[in-house]
Amino acid sequence: MKPGKPKKSTIYDIASKTGFSASTVSRVLSGSTYPVHEQTRRKILECAQELHYIRSAQRARLGFRDPEIGVILPNISNPFYPQIAMGILSEAKKYNCNVFFCDSFRSEENQREYIRSLLRKKIRGIIISPLFKHFFELELLRKKGVEIVVVDQEIEGISCSQVQFDTVKGGILAVDYLASMGHREIAFLGAPLTRISRREALEGFKIGMMKNSLPVREENVILSDIEEEIGGSYEFENGRILAERFMKLQNRPTAIMAVNDMTAIGIMQWLMLEGRVSIPGQVSIIGFDNVYLAKMVTPPLTTIQQPAYETGKLALKLLMDRINGGGSDVYSISLEPELIIRGTVRDFNHKIEYWR
Repeated sequence: MKPGKPKKSTIYDIASKTGFSASTVSRVLSGSTYPVHEQTRRKILECAQELHYIRSAQRARLGFRDPEIGVILPNISNPFYPQIAMGILSEAKKYNCNVFFCDSFRSEENQREYIRSLLRKKIRGIIISPLFKHFFELELLRKKGVEIVVVDQEIEGISCSQVQFDTVKGGILAVDYLASMGHREIAFLGAPLTRISRREALEGFKIGMMKNSLPVREENVILSDIEEEIGGSYEFENGRILAERFMKLQNRPTAIMAVNDMTAIGIMQWLMLEGRVSIPGQVSIIGFDNVYLAKMVTPPLTTIQQPAYETGKLALKLLMDRINGGGSDVYSISLEPELIIRGTVRDFNHKIEYWR
């Protein structure tokens, strides 16, 4: 009988079993001259032997491959998705896995082609924010033994872990804040409702309006008719287009809830530069996501934070647990939104306005 290959383990497995930090384990196994107590060194080496730990150079000689995974995101022009990507990369280092990133440019066909391409690479798992409405592609992955974690968008009918945001609650939170600041007429501006997260944001907006006994007027829900990349910055350019439509309303609301931060920033720019509108003096605005640009614009954008970086980390961990045989359970996790108050909402309850 041929001897079996040693089981793959990582420094994090050894750290978990011995109770020492990953950095201490790494120093011992790499032969570093950094001083480590002899008893600690011995315990780590014994554990490494027990777990069949093999260093990277040894693994290459023995024909081992680090796990490879794919990540398919709708577009990286919106900083929200690079924040997810950074979370994935930060966690991937712990698992010694290689990550292939794909930007589908909002195209269902591009997303399908990336799935086919990643299957040819024999990747072990995929993290995806799906654009398509049908599950054939994801079912194909599962039949091929590829593990899946869905982020950002909720999907039904397939057994896989999912990490989403409570977007409905975020919409309610936004309206609650605007109402608490004395706004009675509020508009919702966004892209076509082709994604679940957008529909949920609008649902949260409507629930929030009803909760605060505010009128939901059809003309104050302004949505784009088309969705296509415009110079690599769709949300921003779409925000400018929506702002122009907003200014044509006969009875303009005093506040806007935007479907995401980049749309909000586009709205702000058009209103201030083209519409000569003061923000928040004449029109208040609240975004959604809390991308890093939100605090860099003037005035800094009040928004609803969705923890994108933490989503990426959690998605990678769930994926690798499945790949490494961590059980058959799948998880549906909904992360909580948080109100981030900055300087784009006017307080009608007080004469003094300020932003930070």
